Amino acid sequence: MAQVGVKARQRQVFNSVFEKYAVSVSEPTPKSTPNTGFTAPGQPFGGFRGVGNQHLATRGLDYQPPSDTRSDSSRHVQDQVTWDRSWHVVTSWLSFQNEPFSPYGQEVHSAEKASPPVKYGTALLDVLTPETRLPYAAHHEDLVEWLSQNMRSHFFRTVQPWLENAVTGFSHEELLQRTLQVLVQAQNLYLDKVTEIEKTLSHRSSSLPESFKSGFDRDFQALVRKSVPESVWETVEWYVNLEIPIVLAVPRDVDGTRISPDKMEQEDARSRLLALAQALHNVGLGGEKFQIMFAEAMNTSMSSYVYGTYQRVWKDEPSPPNPAEVTKRRKSQHFRSSLVGPSSLSTEDEPLVPRVVNHSKPSRCVTDLCAWTENEYARLAVEVLSQLDSTEVAYSDLEKWKEMAIGRLASLRTSELFDIVVHWPNGGGAIDDLRTAITTPQRRLQLTEAFTVELKERLLHPGKSTLEILRTYIAMICSFHALDHSKVLLDRVAYPLQVYLCSREDTVRIIITGLLADKDVETGKPSNSNGDKLVELAYLLNSGVDSAQGPDDDMDWNDMEWVPDPVDAGPGYKRRKNVDIIGTLIGVLGSQDVFIKEFQSIIGDNLLKNDGDFDREVGPYEYLYLPD
Repeated sequence: MAQVGVKARQRQVFNSVFEKYAVSVSEPTPKSTPNTGFTAPGQPFGGFRGVGNQHLATRGLDYQPPSDTRSDSSRHVQDQVTWDRSWHVVTSWLSFQNEPFSPYGQEVHSAEKASPPVKYGTALLDVLTPETRLPYAAHHEDLVEWLSQNMRSHFFRTVQPWLENAVTGFSHEELLQRTLQVLVQAQNLYLDKVTEIEKTLSHRSSSLPESFKSGFDRDFQALVRKSVPESVWETVEWYVNLEIPIVLAVPRDVDGTRISPDKMEQEDARSRLLALAQALHNVGLGGEKFQIMFAEAMNTSMSSYVYGTYQRVWKDEPSPPNPAEVTKRRKSQHFRSSLVGPSSLSTEDEPLVPRVVNHSKPSRCVTDLCAWTENEYARLAVEVLSQLDSTEVAYSDLEKWKEMAIGRLASLRTSELFDIVVHWPNGGGAIDDLRTAITTPQRRLQLTEAFTVELKERLLHPGKSTLEILRTYIAMICSFHALDHSKVLLDRVAYPLQVYLCSREDTVRIIITGLLADKDVETGKPSNSNGDKLVELAYLLNSGVDSAQGPDDDMDWNDMEWVPDPVDAGPGYKRRKNVDIIGTLIGVLGSQDVFIKEFQSIIGDNLLKNDGDFDREVGPYEYLYLPD
């Protein structure tokens, strides 16, 4: 009941400021209007007119005395009296004050209403067009304004209590249903009057101005928006956030398993949501407030879909065949026809990714996400906004939505990047997603900053062994080379790790023992059953790839997507991966003297223990000549 008191205080404040609306709605003009008129020339001053003017009280509304017997002053009086009586006939018939209201029952107001008065049609024309029918009437009022004020008085006295009672003791669905039912019945009651006016005018070969109906509709919708309790808006928000994720096929977690709604469930939710949008629009609640709720729910659902569908999905595997995909594309083509503006979309089956990623080959996740954005997200937005008669959706909006979705995927992959690096090469698909999505300087900077924070918190601390840190560093080099061949991103994130490795006393020994690890006789690959050596270095060293490079070894003449070196590329750009990884690790150690002394000590021990085969010891020598 506190809400009722708040509404009452709001009306009191409103009435204190706008005194015009504080007064009660004026009652219709009395049937008999005393009229003394003006004193005609030669007549004594004062008293009532003679018998010659008694016809004003007895003749009908259409009576017009002969023009040659009327002076200008009497014409003013006659037209004004005629307008006043016409106003009385019209307002008496159109008044809402005695109209019963039953939102949950039959429309008793239409059953109990009698036929309009005989002179109602003529009186209505007098009121609506006094300039042409009664040109000498000096005073006349606006019927739309009077009807709106009469409606306002009836609404606060009769309809408002029903709205306040509908919000207590009911579930969300019942509250929303009862509120809409009350508003629809009230709207029908008020619009019946406008319909009746249109019908009456049509019988007299006239029409109601469009501004009349639009003005009355606008006043009713403003009244509804002002009067609806806040709990109704909370229920609308709850309902929208319930249905939109179902329509957009957002996965939900059921006992640890991601389950997406089936097509039937999606279409049922779509029908309910569109029906709600249409109902709210019809009663005036489909304006800015509802559109903001809808936009926020769509924004949240996009993030939920991206995280629910692509979280820890790192393998670049082709999507399974889906028989419903053809239907989706047909619907996509159908809804595209409702978009406005120039189109940047092709007529091919596969939807295009936005221009921001057109310079690179999009990954599977990015392609699938763009298809979802076009076939599900944009389609729902167009359908709901069309129910609200809102701003038309342009092709540029569709492209912006795709860019937003790709940005959400980039944020997800950025938060997962450390785990992707640790599990390399199992995260190749996720690296492809990042390469496709991280295309702006802002996103590149965000990626390096977020990864550096993760690196310091999860790796660069005493709880991690030097061997584990070096293995992570090798995975970083591989991952970031796949992500960005220019090494710009790697240089940004590797410096804290390099500094930390220099502080570990066993870094040099682990690197050298890794380079000199034993090979398996059968496979030719390094073997280390205990896992206490950095065998990854020995594998790279003995992989059979020539470490020497010719002048054009970094050129792939069969690569049709070749691009020139980036302007910020370092001197080692596009060096072979094995040389780059081993050379980078050796260069991390800083002073060459430290590495050489440790290398001499370890290789001397190996030579003394060796039986004459020195191939393992010869291989690492070339890296002693790598530049810093």
